Amino acid sequence: MPVMASGSSQPPDPRQIGGIKRLRHLLPLLAPLHEVGCQRDAAGNRRLHFDEYVTLVLLYMLNPLIRSVHTLQQAAAVEKVSRQLGVRRFSVGSFSESVCGCLIRRSSRPS
Repeated sequence: MPVMASGSSQPPDPRQIGGIKRLRHLLPLLAPLHEVGCQRDAAGNRRLHFDEYVTLVLLYMLNPLIRSVHTLQQAAAVEKVSRQLGVRRFSVGSFSESVCGCLIRRSSRPS
């Protein structure tokens, strides 16, 4: 199995992206996370939600070929991944913003 260089502009080979079946079984469990952090989105234009963020992180963890956010972006743009996991290519800014709201909300809770 060929290894993808971390700075490669080649999109991942869909045949090498694994764990999709296992992740599909988890999607119903992740669905309640969809609106987490959306309270900060005053413009109402959020495209990457927290459940999708968690799905992408799990995809990263299950695939040793995905070694960077850039490669994860490319994997999310692969039609097979996008269709089966309900994710799509994302910007780095939206990737960090999707988790930022959840962390801010948790850290502002009284102890």
